[in-house]
Amino acid sequence: RALIAPEITPALLWPSIVLIPLMGIRDKTLFLAARGEHYYVALVCIAVALATGGPWISACKVVWFFIWFWAATSKLNHHFPSVIQVMMNNGPFFPKWLKKRLFVSYPDDLRAGRVAVWMARMGTLTEYTIPFVLEANVSPLVTGLMLFMMAGFHGFIAINNPSGMPIEWNILMICGGIFLFGFHPEASVLGLLSMPLL
Repeated sequence: RALIAPEITPALLWPSIVLIPLMGIRDKTLFLAARGEHYYVALVCIAVALATGGPWISACKVVWFFIWFWAATSKLNHHFPSVIQVMMNNGPFFPKWLKKRLFVSYPDDLRAGRVAVWMARMGTLTEYTIPFVLEANVSPLVTGLMLFMMAGFHGFIAINNPSGMPIEWNILMICGGIFLFGFHPEASVLGLLSMPLL
C-alpha cells in the first residue's frame, strides 16, 4: 500500500511501528537488522508528527543530531584507536606505506600507534562537530561545507569496508543529512515545541 499511495500517512506507518518491536520479541536478529535504534525511532517521529500535524522533518533532524552525538560519545574510550587501527589496516584504499604506522612498532608491538590514536580522536571530534554546526544553521555556505565534510566523513568510513560495521548506515546518514539539513534548512527544531509532549 505504501508503494502506490499518493502520500505517506500515519495509517501506512503504524503497522510497521507495531510489528518491528513484536518481531524483536520473537527474534532479536530481525529487530537488529531493522536498525530499531535508528530507522524505528525516525519512523515513530514521522508517524507522530504526521498524526499531530507536527513538523516531521524537524523531528527527524533531532534524531539525526542525537545519532551523531551518541555515536561520537561511544568513541570516547581507550579502545577506539584499536578499532581505527584494524579498520584502516584492512581498508583497501588506505596507503600501504602508512599501514605500519598504525602500530606502535610493527610487527613487534601491535598496539595502536600514534597515527591510529590521532585518527580516532579527529574522527570523534568530527562526529561531534557535524550535528552542532548543522543544527546551528549559521548560513547556507557553512551548512553546505559541513554537509560536504559529513559526506566525506561517512564516505571515508564506508569505502574502507570496516569489519562488523553496517555500511548502509553511513550511506543513510549522508542521504538523510543532505535531505534534512541541506534541502530543508527552514525546518527548525524549535518547531517541535508546538507538538504534544508525546
